[in-house]
Amino acid sequence: MSNETKIEFTKTISAGEARSRHLNLTDDAGRTYGRRFPDRGTRIAIIDGADRRTNARKHNYNDNQIWSGLQRWHDENVITPGTRIKVKYDSTERSPEGFPVVHLEVLDVAAVPAIPPALSQAKTEEATDQTSELPISLERQLEDFLVVNLGMLEAGLQLYREDGDEGRQYPTEVGIIDLLCVRANGELLVVELKRGRSSDVVVGQISRYMGWVVRHIANGRPVKGLILTYDQDDELRYAVAANPNIELKRFKLRLEILPDEEL
Repeated sequence: MSNETKIEFTKTISAGEARSRHLNLTDDAGRTYGRRFPDRGTRIAIIDGADRRTNARKHNYNDNQIWSGLQRWHDENVITPGTRIKVKYDSTERSPEGFPVVHLEVLDVAAVPAIPPALSQAKTEEATDQTSELPISLERQLEDFLVVNLGMLEAGLQLYREDGDEGRQYPTEVGIIDLLCVRANGELLVVELKRGRSSDVVVGQISRYMGWVVRHIANGRPVKGLILTYDQDDELRYAVAANPNIELKRFKLRLEILPDEEL
């Protein structure tokens, strides 16, 4: 009996995949194919529709995800939520380096729906009134800033890294961790930005992430959580107070307008 495997399916890129620039091996009907691809941690050669090549890797802990280097494929193909792609894998195909090969071809770019002018104006006014919520673009910039300034959160804090993977937008079976970090004492720290979600949702979410890290990564090390919020949220304070392993910190953004003579 032949052990050859040939797989071809189409899928639509989700918001989570576009944000963290990884790939779930799941088609649009919800069927998963990860266990028919190379084993976890295997280096993979990625070839796109323009025959551009890059190297990625199967996730260390998730059979159904490819990441670690897939950022280049996302960037070169301008992948956004809603982009449809074709995934092809033939177990007999190898790159010149001897890596298994996966072909990722863009079929359709994501459609951006037009917003009627009246609705667009209403949305703008609504966003202006909601001063407690942080715009998505600023959330990304804040995350960029924190990655290179983790010492502002805690002295000695470092981004989690393993075999070339790093802990920013770290994909798991239960969601995507904003920042997975390592403390100076070796403890693992799950950091989440609140993003306007309710206190119950964000506390439940970070608890799930912590549980996943305990089971798959920690190897006996303590795992703690840190929620960063832009709001003053009493409900969140009470929810966190009931869990000694989760800490709450609030950040402030300031824009200062100066007269011309002070510039």
